Parts: sequence; C-alpha cells; structure tokens
Amino acid sequence: ISTRLAKMSPGERAHFRGPVGNAFEYTASAAPRRIGMVAGGTGVTPLWQVVQAALADEEDRTRLSLVYASRRADDILLRDELERAAAA
Repeated sequence: ISTRLAKMSPGERAHFRGPVGNAFEYTASAAPRRIGMVAGGTGVTPLWQVVQAALADEEDRTRLSLVYASRRADDILLRDELERAAAA
C-alpha cells in the first residue's frame, strides 16, 4: 500500500476497506466457514489473534487464508508462529 500511495498525485483518490470498528471477537459459532485475511508489516498482529483463536478450538472447522507481505524476509513478524500454524 505504501508504494502505491507514494506514487499517487495530489488530489488522486485511494479506496480502502476495513477494519470496521474497534471490537471484533472471534468465535467459531459466529465465524463464516472461510476467512480470508490480507496483511502487510505490523498489520499481521491483529490477524494472528484470529488465527490463534481458531487453532485453539479443536472443534473449529473454519478455513483460514492469510496473505502476508513484508519488504524483506528478515522483517517477517511472527515467522516461526505463522509457519507452525500453516503446518497445523
């Protein structure tokens, strides 16, 4: 996003969606069957909480997808945790 914003001209518009509100509580019973998440940089931390909640409940059958980008491989936050979750 930052690269796209840096290339914009004054007055040009950008459209963003989400997150909505400040309170999101993940519960398997209220979750859709599939959740797709996109994050960059430190934006992965709130999404990691959703992943943790879903994996903590053995009865939860929600399918999670996470697309996460970082400028460099060395900058990936929660790398070990994300790799373990992907293997679960």
